[in-house]
Amino acid sequence: MRSVSARPLRYNAARPVSQARKNALALAAVSTAMMALFWAPAFVHVAWNAGDPSLTWRIHATGYGDWQWFHHMWEAGRTAIVRWGEAPVFDPHHCGGVPLWGNPQAQVFSPTWALFALPFGTAVGHKLYLVAHAIVGHAGFYVLARRLWGFSQSAAFLSATVWAASGFFAWHGAGGHSTFISFYWAPWLFFAWRRSEVDLRHAGWVALLMAVTVVEGGHYPFPYFVLWLGFDLVLRLVDRPRDAWAILRGAMTSAGLAVLLCAFRIVPILITVLAHPHEVVDHDAISADEILFMLTSASGPTSGWPHRWVWNEYGGFVGWGVVGLAAIGALVALAGFFRRRLGLPSRIREPLFLLLGATFFFLLTQGAATEHHPWPLLQELPFYRSIHVPSRFRVLLTFYLAALAGIAFDALALGLSRVRLPRPLSGLREAMPLLVLLGVLTNLYAVNLGINDRWDGPLLHTSEIEPRFRHLRERYGYLNSYADYPWRHVGTRECYDPIPWVLSPRLWLGEGLHARIDDAATGRVLDADRTSRTIWADVETAGPATIVFNQSTMPGFEASEGEVGQADGLVTVRLERAGSRRVTLRYAPAELPWVLAVSLLGLTLTVWVLRGLPRLSRGAG
Repeated sequence: MRSVSARPLRYNAARPVSQARKNALALAAVSTAMMALFWAPAFVHVAWNAGDPSLTWRIHATGYGDWQWFHHMWEAGRTAIVRWGEAPVFDPHHCGGVPLWGNPQAQVFSPTWALFALPFGTAVGHKLYLVAHAIVGHAGFYVLARRLWGFSQSAAFLSATVWAASGFFAWHGAGGHSTFISFYWAPWLFFAWRRSEVDLRHAGWVALLMAVTVVEGGHYPFPYFVLWLGFDLVLRLVDRPRDAWAILRGAMTSAGLAVLLCAFRIVPILITVLAHPHEVVDHDAISADEILFMLTSASGPTSGWPHRWVWNEYGGFVGWGVVGLAAIGALVALAGFFRRRLGLPSRIREPLFLLLGATFFFLLTQGAATEHHPWPLLQELPFYRSIHVPSRFRVLLTFYLAALAGIAFDALALGLSRVRLPRPLSGLREAMPLLVLLGVLTNLYAVNLGINDRWDGPLLHTSEIEPRFRHLRERYGYLNSYADYPWRHVGTRECYDPIPWVLSPRLWLGEGLHARIDDAATGRVLDADRTSRTIWADVETAGPATIVFNQSTMPGFEASEGEVGQADGLVTVRLERAGSRRVTLRYAPAELPWVLAVSLLGLTLTVWVLRGLPRLSRGAG
């Protein structure tokens, strides 16, 4: 295995451009094939009857579990744009009407959402969004393994597939944690992070990837990435203090650009979570043997799992083959370290970093195993107090295990190449690594394809569209019909949201106009309806009157006339003049224009960094 310090990461100018292009196309084709197979159950179900396969197409079927919640948000954003021609900043269809603008899980502000949701619709678009991220993640890990860690092609392919097709993505992807799909950006983010030390232009790519993670609703990927990159920064500074300035320059440029780029999401999210705090202290503790069970169990526990969350939050199958290879890779890393301590030549930096990373994220995955574990210390930080379920750190644990497995694969292949065998058996030197590769990946896919086979939710857009938004629904069949609420033009005061919104107890249910005059003697409401971000009422008043809208009060509403107020938690508009007219209440948060301006400035600076800064000559660290 090569150390990056021994071979700087740089494009080989001697290689013909046409060959580099062919290699990129080949990688894209392989990654597409592997990830299309991995997520095939989202599109087609294969059943075996008496040995004969039968296919059931699921192209338009929705997902189970939390997919209905994320389908709902995608539908709310799509309906806002397609039906109403409005920016998708508000969702009137749940919790009695709450902002998407400040929701940390909202994905409707991402260009990747627009790329898939608008032309393909929610159900198909969500699946293509998932597969596209998986392809990018698989290819990114391969590039990272080849160019940073110096893996062979086979080892890089093995590691990339183990990570991108791991049980973490199977359980969370099939179970509806749409925002966790952004973890697939991790290899490219790490590659750009390391490259920013030698080529500052890559700091722009770090910032762009962090920004995409935020706008994709990455309320877990983003803080995980911050912690992860900070951990790597400390390792490099301790290892090479003489290069501290180059390392810190890349880190600070990346961070500064990321803050500016993310402003239009971070600011409204901070405003929302500070107004509606949702701090969760999670004392879940997982033993070492339970983590081993999580990584090797094909079906989960047969009896009660002694932890507070469902098995989806713990399953992370990679198989005994990967665990065994990772253990060998850890021994290789330790052997290199001790060779260095004894004064023997060895390139050990990156293998040791991978071993330390696996150790650190193993301890985080254990949660509150002891008071001195990283998890309870992490939850003392304000930024991380809303983060819970420490078992989710297994995504980065799996990242390092996959890399250590790649080290072991190359070490075994090298060891076999040096073994003297009789001529009739000489082919085993080449066959054994291939058999290991096929065995590990066959086991991985056989298990995780079964986990992915859960896409059988109800179709969207099968109900009639209501002519008026005249009723909030009580909770019935909530997650089964929830995704279709925006299309049907109905709402509910029930919530399925991590934000603890404050709802008015006076929200009314059932048929009827969802606006009224507070005192019937002063006027009446002739008609009322709402779009995505507006509520309107046609009124006839004899003098001063107060309109009460069936909407919980919250900052950001402005009226076409009159003064906005509240009564028992409902939004009101005080009218002073008599007459017949339409009064419109519109959600327009005050910070929207200036945070967009800040992010536009960040985008301008990022483009300048990507295009204009000179490349440094020193190798990467």
